[in-house]
Amino acid sequence: MTRAPAPGRQDAGRLDLRDLRNPAGLLTLSRIPLALAFPFFAADPGPALTIYAAAVISDILDGVVARRTGTSSHTGAMVEGFLDKVFHVNAAWSLALLDIVPDWYGLCWFVREIIMLAMVPWLWGRFIRNEVAVYQSAVVGKVASWLVGIAMCACILRLDTIGLWATLGAGCTGLLAATHYVVRELRDQRRQRLSEAADPVLDGPESPR
Repeated sequence: MTRAPAPGRQDAGRLDLRDLRNPAGLLTLSRIPLALAFPFFAADPGPALTIYAAAVISDILDGVVARRTGTSSHTGAMVEGFLDKVFHVNAAWSLALLDIVPDWYGLCWFVREIIMLAMVPWLWGRFIRNEVAVYQSAVVGKVASWLVGIAMCACILRLDTIGLWATLGAGCTGLLAATHYVVRELRDQRRQRLSEAADPVLDGPESPR
């Protein structure tokens, strides 16, 4: 019998690449060529900022288009998040190689992802079984993402002071966001175990009448 999701969670969706065959999916996939192009223009503020802006716009529009066309999917959300990280990591790597930013900026920009990456071995089995819940983004996570964007734009334009403070802010909020996600996952796993223990009918034989 199918187990009920823990309180406060949505059912996990199934991954199917066919879900990307729509306008929203194409917008999401457009970040692949943008990520590949960025390193070749990272040293020139004008083209680099244009490519970065195009990636951010595609990131905003794919969700809007998906909702308005009724093509939102678990696959789209997963791929969108993955490609967003690919683009930003590639951009950060390019800026660091050109000595436009110090190497430690990357740690602040991606502290949230580094911590979440450590959870992959623990979550891997659930990913395979399509049991990973779909969450709403936390406010602190959105703030961290915006601060990373501000920091990168400032660094591309060589606005060092703004870049520094935005980077420090991104590091602090990213750490808070990662802590929130880890605590939320642990809390919901505990609720799930308590729910299963309270309702043995979900796992055991049917009780005699």
